[in-house]
Amino acid sequence: AAVVLLPRGDGAAPALETKTLALEPDATSVRANLKLAKSSAPAVLKVVFRGPDGSALGEVTRTVKQSAASDIAVPQNAASAEFTASKASEEDEVAITGFAPTQARRR
Repeated sequence: AAVVLLPRGDGAAPALETKTLALEPDATSVRANLKLAKSSAPAVLKVVFRGPDGSALGEVTRTVKQSAASDIAVPQNAASAEFTASKASEEDEVAITGFAPTQARRR
């Protein structure tokens, strides 16, 4: 079967950096800990939570102007969280100075 890549059409820029965090069974929230340089354009942070079988359980998208360290709730039965930082638009100059996702809270 041939794989055909179609344009996304949503104007989304390619990912700058992606990090995956394995979650403890009792995790209730995570933090992206994404920091941008002062002169940086805003970035788009997307977090996709996945179950033990790899299926998507939920998704959160936020625009980050300087930093993102607030708690993001973890859906029930999530085994991992995939954090992706992208440009808001293709021509933006985004400078990431720190990106270290962590578990924030446990049950």
